Amino acid sequence: MLNESTMSNRRRNRTIGSICLVALTGLSFAVASGCSKSEAAPAPAKDAPAQVGAASKFDKDQYVVEMKTAACSVGKECKVEIALAAKGEFHVNDKYPIKFKAADPAADGVKFTKALVKREDGKFEEKKGSLPVAFTVEKAGKVKVGGTFSFSVCSDANCVMDKVDLEVEVEAK
Repeated sequence: MLNESTMSNRRRNRTIGSICLVALTGLSFAVASGCSKSEAAPAPAKDAPAQVGAASKFDKDQYVVEMKTAACSVGKECKVEIALAAKGEFHVNDKYPIKFKAADPAADGVKFTKALVKREDGKFEEKKGSLPVAFTVEKAGKVKVGGTFSFSVCSDANCVMDKVDLEVEVEAK
């Protein structure tokens, strides 16, 4: 026979379970609607070459991302710039934590000033933005500078959240 305390605990557990179910349902609805909805990338054409490694530019239907180089001197702070431009009805998502994570390990002789460069370090507007990535090079010659850029662009219908591996060759003199 169940006592009053056991019955009370069972009722409380059912109530808590119901509240959790309602909360999870609400959270699922919030995630599935509005700008937090992600869009899967279209499947590549069967005869298209597979994307291997990093690139200095990605041009998609919703955005263009490009890593641009500048002059670089050995032992001094050098910079590359990551440029993001939203296309058409898309805009830069002002709530997404845009960031660049430097390759780990970095190329031989390259030392990043910050291994993680965040949105606050750059300049972002409605349709475009840029993020400077600072580093130093120990010896003259060509080196590869790269890492992963995480960002999001949105339209009224949905948002695209993406990570792209960027890499450029820089010549230090």
